[in-house]
Amino acid sequence: MDYELDIRFDRFFRLATQKSRAIPLSEVESLLIELKEIVKGDRSEIDFEPMEPDFRIQVAPLFDDEEAKSYQFEIWIDKDNFDSSGYGASYIGVKFFTTKEEVENFIKQSTEEITQLGIEPE
Repeated sequence: MDYELDIRFDRFFRLATQKSRAIPLSEVESLLIELKEIVKGDRSEIDFEPMEPDFRIQVAPLFDDEEAKSYQFEIWIDKDNFDSSGYGASYIGVKFFTTKEEVENFIKQSTEEITQLGIEPE
């Protein structure tokens, strides 16, 4: 089955799969706060797991001369939860690496999208 990560903000953060799933914006705002903290160096890692749907985002900085210049992201999704209404032990995962600038750009763009909805993020 093909999956895609479609990040959209329309009062909910959505992950697009065959079934529509949404995460309340309050949890998205919490993730953005944690991303800001890890970029500033105020947090050593992120382990974000919202109430629903069943997925997890883990983020860790990669250091170069004691400064984090890139980050490792791991995203795990409960395949059974996305394919049906149940839960299972089958997970789909992806690991990728990105730069500090890309993380900062994601935070900026996400904050702008939330603001355009008339919601003032923290």
